[in-house]
Amino acid sequence: MVVAFVTVSCPGRTVPLYWHKNFGCHAENITLATDMKKHSFLVSITLSILAIVGNCVFPVRITPKVKFGDNICSNDDGRDALLNLAKEDIKNAIMNDVNPIINSCGSFGWTKVAYLNMSDPSATCPSNWTVHNSPRGCGRRSSLIYACDSTIFPVGGLTYSSVCGRILAHQRGSTDAFRNPISFGFTTIDSAYVDGISVTHGPVGSRQHIWTFASAIYEEDPSYQTRWNCACTNTRYNWPHQLPSFIQNNYFCDTGNPGPGFSLTAYYTTDPLWDGEGCGDHNSCCQFNNPPWFKATLPQETSDNIELRLCYGEGSHNEDTIVYLIEIYLQ
Repeated sequence: MVVAFVTVSCPGRTVPLYWHKNFGCHAENITLATDMKKHSFLVSITLSILAIVGNCVFPVRITPKVKFGDNICSNDDGRDALLNLAKEDIKNAIMNDVNPIINSCGSFGWTKVAYLNMSDPSATCPSNWTVHNSPRGCGRRSSLIYACDSTIFPVGGLTYSSVCGRILAHQRGSTDAFRNPISFGFTTIDSAYVDGISVTHGPVGSRQHIWTFASAIYEEDPSYQTRWNCACTNTRYNWPHQLPSFIQNNYFCDTGNPGPGFSLTAYYTTDPLWDGEGCGDHNSCCQFNNPPWFKATLPQETSDNIELRLCYGEGSHNEDTIVYLIEIYLQ
């Protein structure tokens, strides 16, 4: 059952409006805040919706088709009249947001705990990450080598055992995927074991791996060392290296640079990282683990906060990962 709460400012009073509609799914409350402007020939209403469907929160804005002469401020305070006009718009707007989650995560019942979309001019970067404007996104703050910049997404005490989501970014410079553990022995979960993003839960010293997003140097180049690439970008060449054991198969690896060669100052924006598209002829990364959405099942339930770390093996003059979209859901 979905319950909608609407507040409309009518002349001289503010009235609550209620609407009940069974969507046939595990849905809870929908909270609507209404801004109404009355003109001489029409009434314009914008509904700003914070929808909680199956414990997922979806912000939606709709404008119901209200025309001059529709009675929304009399008799029953307009409850039935306004909501009869708006209910299909509300339903469609919510389901347009919910359906991608159902298709990508496999069911209802997910709670959104992290969301970032830097295409929104008002969006700001999480703590410890730095804003980039061209391309717009969030990158590393530190200029150190073999380091990570951490940001925390609180879960509010929610108990969960599954994590689903996606992260999209742009490569800058010579990111080297898993070169750090292969060449320099950074093999623990607390170390800078990847050029890219580490998603974990738990505090330092007892972090637990959820997913890793690795950014490689380029698609392939037989004249260069394959350990700087992804295993899935070198289907024609031997990649005999072992990843840190805690990763298992819970990772994406991708590159935005078709190669051969690279520039330390280039932003490779034509082929975003981890979007499941743009792979070359000898590249299977678009099929490995089916990016862009990941889904991880934890060995046991937890209520730990979610931690994202931007990690890198070289200085900021050499490489960075510019994140522009984050969505993370828990169940």
